[in-house]
Amino acid sequence: MPPTPPARIRWPLLLLASLMFGGCTAMGPADPTRGLTPDERQEFGELVLRMLDREALFTVAGGLKPMSTGFWSHRLSTEYPDLEPLVRTRALLERIDDGEIAAGVMVFAAEWDSKRSAEAFVVHRASMRRMLHEQRAFWAPLGVDPEADPEVVLAIAERLPKLDRFRAYGYLFGYPDAAIDFFVAAAAEQEETGRLVRRRFISVPTHEAETNRFVWAAPEDYAGDPREDEIRATAGPILDGYRQKRERYAERDPAALLRAVRRAWPRRRRRKSGRSFKPVRRREQTRIEPADFELAR
Repeated sequence: MPPTPPARIRWPLLLLASLMFGGCTAMGPADPTRGLTPDERQEFGELVLRMLDREALFTVAGGLKPMSTGFWSHRLSTEYPDLEPLVRTRALLERIDDGEIAAGVMVFAAEWDSKRSAEAFVVHRASMRRMLHEQRAFWAPLGVDPEADPEVVLAIAERLPKLDRFRAYGYLFGYPDAAIDFFVAAAAEQEETGRLVRRRFISVPTHEAETNRFVWAAPEDYAGDPREDEIRATAGPILDGYRQKRERYAERDPAALLRAVRRAWPRRRRRKSGRSFKPVRRREQTRIEPADFELAR
């Protein structure tokens, strides 16, 4: 047995080991609310709870969804833009970033009544990299590689022609490939005929609602999809575990709840995909309907 190092050496060794291995598990900052005013702490807690109570849980908890949005929104005037709400929310969301989770505010390209919509987003970096690699036949011609910064990916996706934009968001939001194909094809058919293609909606429950949060469209005669089964099999235990943690932490300390979620669900294993996709290329749209983004959640 090797001799025990003297105390004056042992403590630095223990400190070094803690620095080397203590950060290997995604845990987030020790206290992301440190330095915030009481009002900012409350706003941060409300933001975290909305994020985790909705479909963004499935991004934060291991990356089932590469990206989620919709837990904060704002209408930005283009005539008299007030950036303070965006700056304030971005600053709070930066505190969520733990190296693997990125969060921020995106502003959409479409302008209506002299206003643009802005929404908070959260990204699981490893999951997004994995998706960009698996769907490289779509993303590579756009100049997007798996190591691209999430905000760059979102900026490119938002400004694509309509049908490609739908497909890009479908990948980002983690929908089944068959659902993305259907939605893009249905949108193309509607462009040509002027008639809405009949559909049904598939929902994965969240804490806030059983339906209409993590949701996608499918044909009327849809009879199931192995990828949907895989999503439900992964999402169900995550939601159950989250609800247990929420009972313990939510009202007392939302920041502690966030850290508990990040500790409990590390990176997901890679999902094999042999899919190769050729992007749809259609004429660019000069006007974008507000409903275009409604299904991309």
